[in-house]
Amino acid sequence: MGIRAKLVWLYLITFGLMAAVASWLLLGFLNANFTQLEKQHSEKAMTQLLRNFDVELSHLAAQNADWAHWDALYFFAQNADAQFAQDELSATALQSAQLNLMAVLDADGKLLAQQAYDLQADAPLPVERFNAVIASLQAALQQAPRSSNCGLLNLTSDTLMLCWQPLTRGDLSGDHVGSVLMGRLLDARVLGRMRTQSAINFTIQPLAGSGAILPVPAFSSFTALQSGLSRPDHQTLSVKLTGLTGEPALELRMRYSRDISRNAARIIRWVMSTLGLIVLLSAGALFIGVNWLLVRRINALSRDLNQISASQQWARRVIGFSGNDELSSLSRDTNQLLSVIETQVQSLEALTLTDPLTKLANRRAFDQRLAMELNASARSGLPLALLALDVDYFKRYNDNYGHPAGDRALQIVAQVMQQTASRSTDLAARVGGEEFAILLPNTGLAGAEALAKRLCAMLAERHIAHAFSAAAAHLTVSVGVTIATDESPQSLMARADAALYQAKSSGRNRVTVLAPPTEREATLQD
Repeated sequence: MGIRAKLVWLYLITFGLMAAVASWLLLGFLNANFTQLEKQHSEKAMTQLLRNFDVELSHLAAQNADWAHWDALYFFAQNADAQFAQDELSATALQSAQLNLMAVLDADGKLLAQQAYDLQADAPLPVERFNAVIASLQAALQQAPRSSNCGLLNLTSDTLMLCWQPLTRGDLSGDHVGSVLMGRLLDARVLGRMRTQSAINFTIQPLAGSGAILPVPAFSSFTALQSGLSRPDHQTLSVKLTGLTGEPALELRMRYSRDISRNAARIIRWVMSTLGLIVLLSAGALFIGVNWLLVRRINALSRDLNQISASQQWARRVIGFSGNDELSSLSRDTNQLLSVIETQVQSLEALTLTDPLTKLANRRAFDQRLAMELNASARSGLPLALLALDVDYFKRYNDNYGHPAGDRALQIVAQVMQQTASRSTDLAARVGGEEFAILLPNTGLAGAEALAKRLCAMLAERHIAHAFSAAAAHLTVSVGVTIATDESPQSLMARADAALYQAKSSGRNRVTVLAPPTEREATLQD
């Protein structure tokens, strides 16, 4: 055998073994990374889904609290006014509040009023369908009359989100006169909305239980059940949600895609084939090709993936490889997957940064944006204006027109704010019950004052009647206007609140401008 043949055989054996070892190591590395990524992705999707259930239950709890603190309902529990029940506790009220069940009980647990409505069929429901629910609640209230709770309860063929609270006056005072109960079915309409919002394919399976409501269990929190996640098969993630009976109420199942694992397996096959071809071509091509075209790029991809996974900064992307080979496709597929994860995380953050009633930014989103805009204003030198708004005599409006009308009024105020502060850089936010704020980047005091007056005029044009206001015959707002200096968010908010206080002290339904102190005035104040 000639030397060339020996070298060829030596090359084939040596680099063949090296290629086999490299292929084995690569198989284990990619499988472990992609399996972990697929697991994390599926668990985060389930967490998002559980948070969607939390949002639905929290929204029902907030509605229940609003009605439980309604003065008119408190007095109804004392005198059982039939006309009030007909006017305010009608099927129309349930339809407006998107409720399937509402009931009022007195201090002894006696049923004073009950209404049921089928939101899917847009028609009343027979109240007898919920007799067992009411009876179980009455039994629970006999043991704990002042109890309040929210959670899940299984009916014969449905699962009901149920909340109840003791009735109080609007200022949370008064003797115990009864309780108010609200229920919303987890029907196809609610589940369809949740599937659309989360873009997740899931099913629910009601679980049999005792049906007896516990007197004072803890408020259900679905996101606390992540430790109970199970995987019945390779494409299903499952969790059981505890209900008001203290037992599992339903099982939530989510199917997730195995495309990541399949893509990983396909890429591994291609890589192994490529390595085999390189072995047959030349030792030098094998060494250079594996080191330059494969190992280096996989290390860079792995490093980027590990950094993104550790920091959870889903807006980052892995290194983009040029060309059309498998690793280039893998980097593009990985970046596409990261884009999906980023979008879903942003959707979840949007739920936590948006006020559910007015669809404006909530206090958390406002605080984040205020800090960011103050830093940007300090860097660029451009002005930043802040408006603090308060709906005048809103408690009187709620007490006399009812909480549903109060909610609609706040939604109209929010619409007017969005129409007025219409630039993409402007931010309108609800920072309290009837308290709002508007951030106006690149806007001076004069422009901010003009915008505030235009907002008041547009709200007046809506003619929202408010016969109980001392400021006007219609719903009005008081506005405090100021502009930022090189200061903290707390200092700027305090000055805007001071301007708002002056507007309210001067008779309300007006705009008050409070300029920042000059440098000499600030020194004297210090």
